[in-house]
Amino acid sequence: MIYGDGEDEFAGFNFCRFTIRIENDDESPDTRGQLKIIQEKLDSLHQASKPSSTDEYSQATVKSLLETLTKEHSTNLEKMNKVVDNSATVCNKTTKKVNKLISDATTFMNNFQTSFELNTTKATKQYLILAPLLKLKGKNFKKFIVALKIMLLKVVDYLVGNI
Repeated sequence: MIYGDGEDEFAGFNFCRFTIRIENDDESPDTRGQLKIIQEKLDSLHQASKPSSTDEYSQATVKSLLETLTKEHSTNLEKMNKVVDNSATVCNKTTKKVNKLISDATTFMNNFQTSFELNTTKATKQYLILAPLLKLKGKNFKKFIVALKIMLLKVVDYLVGNI
């Protein structure tokens, strides 16, 4: 009895079920009997997983299998090495070609820059010489252009009339 009230001795009584384990009792949980059953099942599984005498491979068979695998692996490695070597050769040739193209482009750009600077200098000198002359002759130049247009129109009329 646990903590009964004063009136009824059994009203506050709580019952908790528990078991007493006896080592000789094969029916109780976690006993030797159950452990023995589990051990027998494990032993039978272990025996079933072992290869039988007919399934066992001879040492010669295993050695032959390993030699075959090793040869195939070596052959594949040799093929891959050849592919890598060929790829490296192609990359080296391509790199040389690209380097030559870059060198040629650099030379061209240097020559272009030099020519540009020389031509700019020459054009600037010519402009400085011609600019004052064109300003002085601006009015006369405009008259010349008008006369040239009139003359060209007459030539076109003449050619159209003779066709």
